Amino acid sequence: RRFIRGPHRVDQVVPDCEKSLISNTGEASYPIEPTGHHILIKLERAEVKSDGGIFLPDANVYKSQFAKTRGLVVAIGPTAYNRPEFGEKPWCRVGDTVFVSKDIGMFIPEGEGEAQVWWKLCNDEDVKGIYLRKEAI
Repeated sequence: RRFIRGPHRVDQVVPDCEKSLISNTGEASYPIEPTGHHILIKLERAEVKSDGGIFLPDANVYKSQFAKTRGLVVAIGPTAYNRPEFGEKPWCRVGDTVFVSKDIGMFIPEGEGEAQVWWKLCNDEDVKGIYLRKEAI
């Protein structure tokens, strides 16, 4: 595990399965640093092939990606979960796999084809649950 540097919570770490988010210099390699009470989530990828091995049309993959609700928390804004209504501890931490509503937040695609990554920037209260099984997204 390596610490993430930046204006967000430095005490939070990225799990080994997501070391690709950190460069060799220790700097975060994701496109946006969340501000305020926002959270950056790396969404799980939509399938690009059918069960039979046929590549799906880009329009279908794009539509499926917007329906994804599970992802990995990679960064948390400095004031996320610092309001009295959240209680004493945050609802999620960097490295947690979480569920969010599909209709909230901002979608940010990065890259193209097989290397494309989808990010979601949403409010701290938009996290609906934490997935308890640990696996790579």
